[in-house]
Amino acid sequence: MKICKKCGVEKPSDEFYKEKRVKDGLQARCIECCKADARTVFQRNPEPYRKRARNRNPESVRRTRLKTQYGITPEYVEELLDKQEGHCALCPATVSGHNMTDNLLVDHCHTIGKVRGLLCADCNLLLGCANDDISRLIDATCYLKKHAA
Repeated sequence: MKICKKCGVEKPSDEFYKEKRVKDGLQARCIECCKADARTVFQRNPEPYRKRARNRNPESVRRTRLKTQYGITPEYVEELLDKQEGHCALCPATVSGHNMTDNLLVDHCHTIGKVRGLLCADCNLLLGCANDDISRLIDATCYLKKHAA
């Protein structure tokens, strides 16, 4: 337990960021107060932060995101895309249709984290809304067949 120097509330150690340079190894302010202070600084003068974000190399950002979120490289994504013959694993789409990127999206199992393939935004949303539940997807298919025009 530690008392936050800003809010004065006693909190468990896991509610403080680590700080190697101090005796107890924890920052003086709790995470909640640190975030509130950072928000205030940003709101007072957001331009330096926006400028830094604009100057980031998109390929470097993508490489880091793929590695941290999925444990894969852009080269592996290219291999997947080649195996899928350049399109979504479920439909013929060659671009994601996502508002942030044209790249197909990485589909992965949320339980074990295993990458399954590359999907367009619509197919990714389809699986996500079904919570990867095969029986729900089969039921949806049967429903559509039953009510086909």
